[in-house]
Amino acid sequence: MSGRTVAIRYATALYQAAAEKKMTEVIVTDLTKLNEIMTAAPIREYCLKARANQVLEMLFINTAFIPYLSQTTGEMLKTAVRNGRLAALPYLFEALNIIINAESGIVEVMLESAGEIEKTVQKTIETKMAKRLGKKIKLNNIIVPKLLGGIRILWDNRLIDLSAIGRLKIMRTLLKAV
Repeated sequence: MSGRTVAIRYATALYQAAAEKKMTEVIVTDLTKLNEIMTAAPIREYCLKARANQVLEMLFINTAFIPYLSQTTGEMLKTAVRNGRLAALPYLFEALNIIINAESGIVEVMLESAGEIEKTVQKTIETKMAKRLGKKIKLNNIIVPKLLGGIRILWDNRLIDLSAIGRLKIMRTLLKAV
């Protein structure tokens, strides 16, 4: 199971526990801090690297994170380490945002393009996606130069590929079938 998938499970459990205690704002602050700490490449890499020494991982968690987080979040991190899920930690902040957006009826849509897209075009895409999904949309534009041109729209593990590279792949597949 990937770190992202596991992160959703841990973030969901943490969010539910926080909601019961009426401390969701504390959890959001904690995971924001955790995300800031994760921006240091060596810390992120250490979490993602596979190892089997739970004692060292617990020492790492106690040193790098626990002093900066609430007890509830700290206990969740310790549980993740005990379960061998250290690789989920870099994805917890992203997972929490997905949970919060889903709870508030917002769908996060990623708009990938080779270059900057005009605001009017973004607004049109946002409007059409909101109509298609019947929900509020949070549109994030990400520049991906390898697309060459066009766009890709991603949401909830779905994809609309209108990119030049995507169309070239389709052409290649069709030509191989001939």
